[in-house]
Amino acid sequence: MSKVKIKQVNIGPVSGQNVVPVWTGTEFDDTPITVDFNLNEVNVAGDFSATTKRFLIDHPTKPGFKLQHGNLEGPEHGVYLRGKSTTKKIKLPDYWAGLVDETSITVTLTPIGRAQNLYIKKITSTFIEVAGGHKIEFFYLIQGARKDVAPLAVELDRRPVEPNK
Repeated sequence: MSKVKIKQVNIGPVSGQNVVPVWTGTEFDDTPITVDFNLNEVNVAGDFSATTKRFLIDHPTKPGFKLQHGNLEGPEHGVYLRGKSTTKKIKLPDYWAGLVDETSITVTLTPIGRAQNLYIKKITSTFIEVAGGHKIEFFYLIQGARKDVAPLAVELDRRPVEPNK
């Protein structure tokens, strides 16, 4: 496995933003990672991987405590939308059609208050049509895979290659 070399950087406040050069194997590239200390932000142009991913924020109801959550993980670059509705047509955000593969969309409905015999009548890249029942009220969870990036190779063979004997 090759290791990434990081050039020593002066982390002084230059407009609050600093570039972390990364060794590409032949030269230092000044574009992949930027750190903005004014915004407490790190941006990576490209792929980013980690063994685990989490966030740590101030606890919203217990002063002096922190709240730590891990990220939901799966074998795809997934997108979701959830909410509550009383209509039979769930309008998807404008960006959804350009971001999500329509053939990957799944929808889960949870009736509120009583059984409602709800089902999905139609799925498009701009709306979801629900059928069944009258005076409906339900929660929904809509999920799909991103189409603007390559699918993940889920199992990666990282065993060392044996030289020919």
